[in-house]
Amino acid sequence: MSLSSTQLELIQTIDKKMQSFLSNKANEECILLSMSEYMPSIKEELLDKVPKKEFELYCHEYKGLFHFMKMLENLARRIESSATLI
Repeated sequence: MSLSSTQLELIQTIDKKMQSFLSNKANEECILLSMSEYMPSIKEELLDKVPKKEFELYCHEYKGLFHFMKMLENLARRIESSATLI
């Protein structure tokens, strides 16, 4: 599958912003607050439309995207584990 221009632009934007956050050693809270506007588009344009294996390839190509997705994955795990304690 070939990415649409919207999908590619979204990936590149996330990658660029995350690279900047990482180089400036921004904390997770700052990153999540700053990147929250992209979360609906990530779900709608990438996670719902791009096959998983292909998305993983983009994550390996765009390190900022990879770091952001890992951050979201880890956050979801922490939320899930906290919910099971209640």
